[in-house]
Amino acid sequence: MIHIYGLMIGIAIVVGLWLVEFQAKKHQVKLADFYQVFWVLLLGGVIGARFYHVMIEFSLYQNQLWNIFKIWQGGMSIIGGIVGGTISAWVFLKLHPLGKKINLITILDLSVFGLPAAQAIGRWGNFFNQELYGQPTQLPWGIYIDPSHRLIGYEQFSYFHPLFFYEMILMLLFAGGVWINHNRRLVSGFNVGSGKLFILYIFYYSFIRFCLDFIRIDKMHFFNTILGINQILLLIVVCFSGFYLYKKNEKN
Repeated sequence: MIHIYGLMIGIAIVVGLWLVEFQAKKHQVKLADFYQVFWVLLLGGVIGARFYHVMIEFSLYQNQLWNIFKIWQGGMSIIGGIVGGTISAWVFLKLHPLGKKINLITILDLSVFGLPAAQAIGRWGNFFNQELYGQPTQLPWGIYIDPSHRLIGYEQFSYFHPLFFYEMILMLLFAGGVWINHNRRLVSGFNVGSGKLFILYIFYYSFIRFCLDFIRIDKMHFFNTILGINQILLLIVVCFSGFYLYKKNEKN
């Protein structure tokens, strides 16, 4: 049986990899070396994506721990994927002789040419799984959610904000901006190998997720506030990445 969620994730990986490979060739990174790092990064990313999701939403799995391994049913955190992939690639390059030839920062900057587009494609998996939706809405673009997928307390509503779609559009805009800027040099300083391109991506994605989560209804709240635990972590990332970019630009 083919699970559409898994199929969309697979398509996202292939497209993202093709875009990054194109830029890797342009920046004279040997593909054989690149792929050695990529497979490690991908494995670490998948593990990190699932681990982060389960950690934040553990209440969904505490009574059925075996479901933690059923990744085809959904539940992959992009934030966790980024952290897991980065850490695994860093450890690999520290221990492997390849670390003397390839700079991790260069790999991370190159990933920005494919990662946002891959995210946008992968988010369609949430559409087929009927997850990552927001508050009820009567807007024309509201998404219909089957009764079996509606959260407790929202059974009487039929249409909800398509959070996955909002994120998809915003990530496609960022992806287009990265490619246009790289080709036309509209904004200087965001060169491959500087690290600023990857940090900009981290800042941008963390910021939009922080904002979108205000209308998300399936989040674990931070005590009795309107913020989710995920939003608190995202806000910390936004502050640190924004400060890093500010200091980097100050030096330039």
